[in-house]
Amino acid sequence: MHTLPGLGPHPEAPLHLQRMTTIEEEKVQAVVKKVVRGCEYWLANARLVEPPYDIEVIFAREPTEFVTKVMARFAVVTRDLEPGLRIRRSVAHEDPRSSLYELTLWDTTTVYATILPPESEVQRRTPTHEEISTHAYYHWEERGRPEGSPEVDWHWAVEDLNPR
Repeated sequence: MHTLPGLGPHPEAPLHLQRMTTIEEEKVQAVVKKVVRGCEYWLANARLVEPPYDIEVIFAREPTEFVTKVMARFAVVTRDLEPGLRIRRSVAHEDPRSSLYELTLWDTTTVYATILPPESEVQRRTPTHEEISTHAYYHWEERGRPEGSPEVDWHWAVEDLNPR
C-alpha cells in the first residue's frame, strides 16, 4: 500500500478515530490527467493534448532540484482555485507544446504531470500529414465549421505543430 505524499495519518488526531480509504493508483492518475487536460485547454489557448503528446503523472514525495529550478525559472502561469487547488504550469522554450504541471491540493499534496512527446518524437520536427489534418479538423470545428476555407485551418495547424 502506498500513501500519497502529504496525505496519511493526521498527527493531531488519535489513530483509533481516523479512517482510511484506498483508491487505486490508476484511478488517481486518470483524474489527474483529466485535470491537466482541462488546465492545458484553459491555460494554453484551447489546446487539446493529442498524440504524439501524452500526459505522465508523477507522485513525488519532494520535488527534485531539477523540478524546483524549472518551476522557478519557467513558470508562466500560476492559478489558485479555491478551495484548495494551486496550479503552476511551465512551458519548454524549444517546444511550447511540452509542459510541466505542479498541482498542489490543500497545501498538503503535490502532484506533477508532464506533457511530452515520446522520446523518439522529441527530435522530429516535421509533423505528419495525419497530425496536421487532425489539428486542422479541430480548428475547423472551433471556428464553427465554416464552408470554403480549409486552407485557413491547414495553415493554423502547420503553424501550431511546427515549433519556432
